[in-house]
Parts: sequence; C-alpha cells; structure tokens
Amino acid sequence: MNAKKMTGILSLLLLIVLVSGCTDNIFLSTLKLTVVDSAVEQISVIAEVPAFVREGKTMTCNILLNPETYMQNLSVSIYDASPFLTLEEGQANEWIVPYLETNRTRTFQTRYVAKETEFDQEIELKFLVEYTSNMSASEGITILDEFEYEDKYSKGTLGEISHNSFESESPLNIKISFDEGPPFINDSRVLMYIDYSYAAEGIIDSLDTVEIVLPQNLKYKDCPDYDLVGKGPIEKEVVMNWQGDPVVTESVNVGSSNLDITINSVTTSNKVDLEINGVSYTNQTSGSEISIGRTKVYFKDVIYYGTNNAVVILTLNLDYSTEDERTLVLNKEKKFINKKSVQSSCELETLIDNPISTGTIELSADYTYRIAGQAEIELRKR
Repeated sequence: MNAKKMTGILSLLLLIVLVSGCTDNIFLSTLKLTVVDSAVEQISVIAEVPAFVREGKTMTCNILLNPETYMQNLSVSIYDASPFLTLEEGQANEWIVPYLETNRTRTFQTRYVAKETEFDQEIELKFLVEYTSNMSASEGITILDEFEYEDKYSKGTLGEISHNSFESESPLNIKISFDEGPPFINDSRVLMYIDYSYAAEGIIDSLDTVEIVLPQNLKYKDCPDYDLVGKGPIEKEVVMNWQGDPVVTESVNVGSSNLDITINSVTTSNKVDLEINGVSYTNQTSGSEISIGRTKVYFKDVIYYGTNNAVVILTLNLDYSTEDERTLVLNKEKKFINKKSVQSSCELETLIDNPISTGTIELSADYTYRIAGQAEIELRKR
C-alpha cells in the first residue's frame, strides 16, 4: 500500500511450525522464539521450531499469518535456512501477498531436508516479514503582517497563537522545524528543517517517496533535496472494519480534504450504507464511486463475512490542479544510519494578503518496513 495510513494498532502474528519427518508422525517438543516490535507495539512475530531434527530427515514448515488489521504488499520469507537445511525440490521459501484482510488467517507450507552432520550442532533458521506502509504529518503555520506582529509582541500575546501539528502512528518519524519559532512576519525568509528517524525494533533501509505540500502563505525559494512540482491527483486507501455498530474514522485526511466516514450497515449482498461528512450514501458496493467536492471515493472492496463482520476498503482520490506548483518531492535517496538520516533544509518566503494568515504544511511518506527473526534447531546424527 502503497501503504496506506494505518489506523489503530497493527498486530501481526507469524507462527512457524516445523514438524519432524519421523515415520511415526509424532510432533517433537518445541522451542519458542518471540520478536516483538515494542517501540510502536505494532508487530508481534512468534516462531515455534522443533527442539531438534535428525540428519537425512525431511521437516515440514507451516507458516500461519493472522493480522488484526489490513496489510498491503506483505511478503514473508525464510531467507537463510543454514547450509545444513536444503529446500525440497518444488518447494517455495518466499510468499507475496498483495493485501491481507483483517483476521483472515493465511497458511503457507514448505519442506526442508536436513543434511548429514559429523556431530550434533546448533543450526539457525532466519525469517523476514516485510510490508509497505505510509505515514503522514502536518504542521500549522501562522503569518502576521508587521503591524499585527508588533502589536501582539508589545502586548506579550504572541505566545497565545496556537500551532496545530499532527503525526500518524508509525515506526517512521519525520519532524518539521524552523530556524525561528512561529508565528512568522510577512515578507520574510524562513528556514525549514526536515529530520528523519525511526525508533522501532524493525528496519527501514530507505524511503520510497516523500512529498511536502506547502500552504498558500509559504513560497518556495530553495530546497536542494526536493523538486518543486505541480500536484496531480493523489490517492489514499482506507480500510474500515464493521462489526455491527457504526465505525467512524477520525478526520481522514487526503491532501487538503478532511472526510468523516461512518459505516451504518453492510448487507449479506456486500452492499454498504454509510455517511460521509454527515451525508448518507446507500447501497454502495465494490466498484461504485461517489464524489465529495474534489475528492472521489471509490469502493475498492465491500466484503461481508457474516455475523455482523465486514470489511470495507475505500480509495480516496483528490484531484489537485497540476498548475499549482506547491509540492516538494524528495529527489535523493535517504539512507538510515543508527536509525537516523541526514537532515534536509528548505528556504521559504512568507507571503500573505491579510493581517493574519493561517495555513498547514502537509507531509506524506511511503516506506518499506522490515522485521527479522531467527530460531535455533539442534541437528543430530542418526
């Protein structure tokens, strides 16, 4: 997805069961390995492996995936099975899932053959979970003309001007700051800094895309790491889980549009009744489309699972004018070292036609998130 905004807390259960190929088909006792992404409490990876396997035996590997929320572009792989484990002919060790619905378990299976060994030893099985995701952030901007600024400064009320900011819950953190604190004075130079970091247990090697949309009261001057482009249509995917009671998204943001969406019901014929910004839309089904101002809402999938359990996947498309060049697009690769990347800076200029002007800097980023684990197995001679 591209990933899309991830709503709520994401929890992924990865269960690996390795079964010995013994002729009596009895399960061995198992060892457990747990890898938890505790920094954001989004992913839990649990591996179960047999305590040992004997040389020459074939073992079966079952992989069960059960996410608690929708996931996009998910891949699971056993990328290193040690030189003493050989993938059986015709078997796979990597699986790609375009998207995985909430609470829908997927099972994969493969088989390995244990090679001969001169002595008992510990071997490792390494696995990797990878998916694409998106984070978004915004920073409110207030600009005053010189008279308003001096008046509020003399009265000591500059600090009363609020500056709203938002950042979605995500392993990736992108912080916007300035050389001087807002509010800003009209017709002045402003330096904006962009810092990239992550604090989660997984790995972000680099960023896929980063876009920053400037408000009307900030004018582009120079930004070496970014290109200034016209903003064409942008898309955001929203996944909503309905369980009998209305589900409301909290101000779904697509560019400069905010949509409040409420699901009222989903029928056994996969039709959904919902409200968007208080307006009712009934009998919407997969493939239908409605327009809310400049935003088009496309119903990508409406699935009723029964017993008041359904998932509705929406694609929100906002049509920007391509002539309005207010979008900064990252034009260089951002690598992370010790979970931080090199800071970017942009020179901007304030530009208003009112005594007080407010605007919002909107940022979105797509990235690939990886979390790896390993489990040890004892390889024994016959």
